[in-house]
Amino acid sequence: MNLILKKVGTSGPLPTISYDAYDGDRKIGEAQLRLKEGGRPSLPENMKSHVYYEVAKEYEGKGYGTQILGLIKEEARKEGMHELLLIAAEKNLASNAIIRKNGGEYLWDYVSPEGERDLKYKLSL
Repeated sequence: MNLILKKVGTSGPLPTISYDAYDGDRKIGEAQLRLKEGGRPSLPENMKSHVYYEVAKEYEGKGYGTQILGLIKEEARKEGMHELLLIAAEKNLASNAIIRKNGGEYLWDYVSPEGERDLKYKLSL
């Protein structure tokens, strides 16, 4: 496994840097690094985050998510960031494990009006 992130652009008011993740010539996922906290409009301010990542279904469970987040940490350091704030749905066991494997420290959780629980983490860089 030789995972790399390729920057595909910068956009938005936050701003956001978007990446595609490749293992050789196979695109296995994507990620976004927000230089300011942001996220779904329905989330309260204390649940905004810096990172979004996704692994294509056929590559799930193979360690790619852990590597993508590790590479995003490196990119954040290059941008002068000292910590990342992330959220994951409580029911998304894989994402919670990926965040913890990368050193994520649980901060608090939030239950939406619909009853969905999100967990917030901090990653020190």
